[in-house]
Amino acid sequence: MPTSEFDSWVKDRSEGGAAPKKGESPTAAGRQIFTSAGCNACHTLDDANATAEVGPDLNEIGANAPTRVKGESAEEYVHQSIADPPAFVVKGYPANIMPRDFADTLTPEEIDTLVKYLLGLSQTKKGK
Repeated sequence: MPTSEFDSWVKDRSEGGAAPKKGESPTAAGRQIFTSAGCNACHTLDDANATAEVGPDLNEIGANAPTRVKGESAEEYVHQSIADPPAFVVKGYPANIMPRDFADTLTPEEIDTLVKYLLGLSQTKKGK
């Protein structure tokens, strides 16, 4: 791999990931964003080897998300949970613990990639 290509790869990863590039797996991009944004510090998600229990377990979010907020699709719910965490707090978890700045620190494309990643995993069980 040329040095310039490697340097670009390192820069992308250090800035919190990015939307999938041409030919890149959306699962790999979503996993990178999940990990680099620190989601693994609070959530359980098998695909990302995350075992924290501060926030809800995300392994079945695709099944749970459509029923969390009446009138919202799974995509809307997960997007809102990332961009505006206090809008809905899952019962049994503390309010105001999830960082509120993901809408500022992640690009809209990164949030969309993360939403697709999380919802796609529970449909495939293991996102490899």
